[in-house]
Order: sequence, then structure tokens, then C-alpha cells
Amino acid sequence: VDTSIFFWIVLYLTKGLGFSESPAALMAMAYDGAQVFGSLLGGRVSDRLGTRSGVFFVMLAAASVCTLGIVTATSWQFLLPVIFAIGLTTGGPCMLMHTAIAADVGSKTNKAATALVVGIIDGTGSFAASAGQIGIGYISQSSWTEVFLLLSATLALASVVTLCIFVQERSQNLKRQAPVLPIDAHAEEAESPLIKGNKGA
Repeated sequence: VDTSIFFWIVLYLTKGLGFSESPAALMAMAYDGAQVFGSLLGGRVSDRLGTRSGVFFVMLAAASVCTLGIVTATSWQFLLPVIFAIGLTTGGPCMLMHTAIAADVGSKTNKAATALVVGIIDGTGSFAASAGQIGIGYISQSSWTEVFLLLSATLALASVVTLCIFVQERSQNLKRQAPVLPIDAHAEEAESPLIKGNKGA
């Protein structure tokens, strides 16, 4: 989604909505700048809360809603904050997925696995991005609305997946934090008659 918006937003603004190249480029710059703030915000909040999947869920769900706003926006006064909001909410998950998660894996597992995890994340992302560009190229010929509906649905699906991960992590943390019931000292001293009989024999 991040790569799709990055490459296609200017074309949509110029060909789809009829903006000139100069304001279209400025609005595209708002998307790039918002991603910087989104990555800082997402990293800060996830460090303070101690969870990345929970922050990812909120940001991806918000990005899905904001992407729908482009479909109804026609003026730059409304498009500019919507594009900024999309960059803000997609920047956190996109940047942190490449950096912070790899660092977490490297600190919790052996360092040899870090390169493998980073390679899997980057490889999967690159494959999905390339497939997305081909799909958007075909869909945009018929309707730009369908393009952004597809991007919004993709973000919504990603938010559901991260929500499932967050719930699973939360349940595991609760099990680890469950208090251990103390053993009753009197129960340890109490012995069955059979045990006492064996001791007496």
C-alpha cells in the first residue's frame, strides 16, 4: 500500500482529478513528510506501551478509513489533510516493520536469524509491492475509485491480522503474569494413613 500510494498519488491527482503538476507534487510531498512523523510517533508509542502489534492495528485501521477519504475528496483543502493522515498512519507500521522488529528479533534470538527475518520481510514486501503496481495499473484504467477501495481493503485486512497477533501476545503475557498460588504448609505436613504406615514399617 505504501509503495502504491507513493508511485500513483501524483498520477491520480493530475489525471484523475485534473490538478496541475505543481500542487499535485506538493500534496505528494505531504505524504512523504507525514511518514517521517508517523514512524517517530509509532516508535515512541510502541516503546512506551511495550507492544508493536497493538500500535500497528490502530494505525492500519486508521489508514484504511483515511484511504476511503480520497475517494470523496475533490478539493485540495480536503485532499491535503487526508493525504497527510494516510502518510502518518502508514509510516509507522511500514518503517518499524523493517527496523524495530528486526532489532527485536536480533535481541531475543541468535543474531544469525536476524538477517533471515529481515530478508523475509523485505522480500515479501517487495513481491507484494510489485504485484500491486501491476494490479493498480490495470484497475486504474477503468476506475480510480476501485483502486483506493482495494488499498483500503488491504489495510483493513492487515489491521485484522495485527489485531489477532495482539490478542495472542496479550493472552500469552497474561499467562506469564498469572500469580503462582502458595503451597499450604499444613497440606505438606498432612500425610495419608498409607504413607504413615509405610514409614512405620
